[in-house]
Amino acid sequence: LKKSKNLIMLTGDNSFNANFVAQKLGIENVFANLKVEDKLKHASEYSKNGLVMIGDGINDAPSLSRATVGISLGKVGSATAIDASDVILLNDDISLINYLLKKASFTSTIAKQNLIFALLIIVLASIPSLLGLIPLWLAVSLHEGSSVLVGLNCLRLIKD
Repeated sequence: LKKSKNLIMLTGDNSFNANFVAQKLGIENVFANLKVEDKLKHASEYSKNGLVMIGDGINDAPSLSRATVGISLGKVGSATAIDASDVILLNDDISLINYLLKKASFTSTIAKQNLIFALLIIVLASIPSLLGLIPLWLAVSLHEGSSVLVGLNCLRLIKD
């Protein structure tokens, strides 16, 4: 996993297995032998700053629902964990997490761009129209044109 964020492993597995997997994934902070309540406590604490949690078992469900974004594994995940998740990896490939995080960040950027652009056009078209400086049909056309441009900007999300 890419080290762009603070990576922490919370697991009910023993320390040996947890550290072995964490080393393969490049995760430095490992909390092993955790019970459901322990995971939930950690998830509650870390979710204050935004938490993406990946889980597959029934013991992960409370923490998945507490996380900012809960991701479960579709093939091996329990029904309870899947129900508590926001995202389900159907093929259980955790290497997709970096792609998901990048895509989510890009989606957020596009949404902010669209909001700023649409509001700017509405203000720039409405005020002159209300003051009689431009005809109403032109203000409406500018507004509708901004809607088309917002839609076109969204199309950038489907490349790749």
